[in-house]
Amino acid sequence: MSQAGSTSPIYEVRMAAKRSYIVMCTTTRLNYRTACSFNAGTIAGVFDEGTAIPVLGNYSVMACGVRWRKVKVGRKCYYVVADYLQSL
Repeated sequence: MSQAGSTSPIYEVRMAAKRSYIVMCTTTRLNYRTACSFNAGTIAGVFDEGTAIPVLGNYSVMACGVRWRKVKVGRKCYYVVADYLQSL
């Protein structure tokens, strides 16, 4: 039995799974990748210049000397170099 004011583990899992996306636009043709890496094997696809894409609002990481953002394509998440995104 939980104490008053505490949250159940189920509630915490649901809160952790909730993500907030913002829509951004690509400034050039842009590869999206399965990892924050420039290895050829990580390329999953390419966005055309001017493509509006959902970007995970609070995710940003430095790797391989550049800043990466997480994007959603269909039901999957991938990574793009942040320098080639702009706000709409």
